[in-house]
Amino acid sequence: MNKLENEKVPINIFDKENISNFSKKYLYQILAEILQETLTREIHSDFICKSCFDLINDWDNFNLKVKTTATVLRNTYQETCDSLRERIQPGGGEKNEVFNIKGCKKMY
Repeated sequence: MNKLENEKVPINIFDKENISNFSKKYLYQILAEILQETLTREIHSDFICKSCFDLINDWDNFNLKVKTTATVLRNTYQETCDSLRERIQPGGGEKNEVFNIKGCKKMY
């Protein structure tokens, strides 16, 4: 029987010859549950699995897309507000009249 440096006997959790195909698919999940208490984010980032990397990558892309969309919406709204404020009302309104977007009424 093999012994480790600190005189502890290693525990064989998985018998390599008797692991089913089903177990092989979920081996990383089983190991993660076993190591859950000691596994930190830093350790996980050193040995990050593909599915976690893809999930983090998708989340980052989603956040970037939301921020970009928010910026575009904000800028478009501001441009619309500015152009409507400068527009003269149909029907010969005075040049100092400003169009109120929210109330759709003329403001003086």
